[in-house]
Amino acid sequence: VIIPNQSVVDTDTVNLSLTQNRMLTFTLPFRVPKGGTDTCRQLLATIKTQLKTHPALEGILVEEPDAVLDYENSKPSITVEAVLDGQVVSDDDLAPIKSDVLISVMDTIRAAGCKIGGLT
Repeated sequence: VIIPNQSVVDTDTVNLSLTQNRMLTFTLPFRVPKGGTDTCRQLLATIKTQLKTHPALEGILVEEPDAVLDYENSKPSITVEAVLDGQVVSDDDLAPIKSDVLISVMDTIRAAGCKIGGLT
């Protein structure tokens, strides 16, 4: 017989598969040109604004989307997250929306003079 720790018993568990919302998330590794810190700050601000006004996300955002700068092994990446209304967006709808947003964010990263990892 395994008896769980009391803190495990008392912890609330949220089963995300039962929520009404859909999560759009992706991470893009990129290389920053010289002047990297300022470029990164501006790039994140631009992407956040872009997500709020993106036509594919119009009317389906549940909360404000976010773009976060991450570092893994000293390599920067941008993680994009957006919570979408599951009553409007089905699982089948999610792939084309993600594709639209991903291409748009990639274009923004390139326009800032950055290179996206794995792409020439």
